[in-house]
Amino acid sequence: MIEFVLLMGISALFLLLSVYVKVNDKVLSGVYIIIASLFAANRDLSIPDTLAYIQLFENLNFDFISMLSNTYMEPGYIALSILVKFIFGNNYKILFFIITFFNMFLIKAGVYYFYESAFNENGAFEQKRNIKYTIPLVLYFMTYGYVFNFITIRTGIAFSLVFLAISLYKKSKVKSLFLYVLSISFHNSALLMLCSLPFLLAKKQKKEALYYSWIALIIPLSVIGYKNVVINLFFTIVNKVSFLASRFHAYTNENVIVDQKGAFIRLAVFIVLGFVGLKSCDNEQHYYIIKTYLLGLTIFALFINLSIVGRIVELFLVMIFVILAYRLNFKKRKLTYGLVVISYLLYFVTSNLRVIA
Repeated sequence: MIEFVLLMGISALFLLLSVYVKVNDKVLSGVYIIIASLFAANRDLSIPDTLAYIQLFENLNFDFISMLSNTYMEPGYIALSILVKFIFGNNYKILFFIITFFNMFLIKAGVYYFYESAFNENGAFEQKRNIKYTIPLVLYFMTYGYVFNFITIRTGIAFSLVFLAISLYKKSKVKSLFLYVLSISFHNSALLMLCSLPFLLAKKQKKEALYYSWIALIIPLSVIGYKNVVINLFFTIVNKVSFLASRFHAYTNENVIVDQKGAFIRLAVFIVLGFVGLKSCDNEQHYYIIKTYLLGLTIFALFINLSIVGRIVELFLVMIFVILAYRLNFKKRKLTYGLVVISYLLYFVTSNLRVIA
């Protein structure tokens, strides 16, 4: 708990330094990445999944095929773990450090290409010199970045690769495809991003009124989710497919959310962030992100009582950080800034309750 509060305070400090103080932001963001990685490396062993990852690493042998057949882990994660163990020995803290550093570095690279594409579209080439990497890195880490690097670390690596793939899509479709395939090798959940692919391929943007209507629709959909209408249908279908049934039953103890109040608080924060993010959109990639975010928010509302689905749609929801970072970097307004910071503080706490509980 103390470490969580300390990291929260450090993150807020770096955000304020990046926004208000004239510093070399590349250096500042690099320092933040190292600090976040050190926190991840020295995590409390009581944090969920930590012991399981440590035991897997300590029992790891260098027979890749054997490890692949005897564990439930994806090949990319196994290969990375074997490489770390081969070079650095049986020190799990180095593994956790490298995973978080790798995750954050890929996010930083994705931010560069994402903004570069946006600037090229808007003809604002001179703004490339003013990119602040610390803002999106902090906003990312204050949301699911903490969970992605302390609990669902394979999902974290998969997300950073997906984000970089999206950012590179206009520049190089071949590299984008390679990174996307690589992301699946770290966690199968990356396959779900195929659901948002039509948004990336679509060239024509819809009117803002459509997006506002979509956000407003989330509220009645959450009532349907609360009544378990879709969940009951979901499990009826899942139970008829053996692979899906065994996969979801592995999460039996966390399928049903006990704290429904907390789930609705998160939903309310998500909706606020959706409105703020929409007001920040001014290019094609921004609209892709907001549509992907609203797709994830729709799924979350319909399955609001199902914890495992909340984890599945994290890949959709977390990407809004780059739009809000863009707002803080290039469209600063006192009211919007305050709203973003307050929303993110709420988002940070409610998204990470399972880490500090």
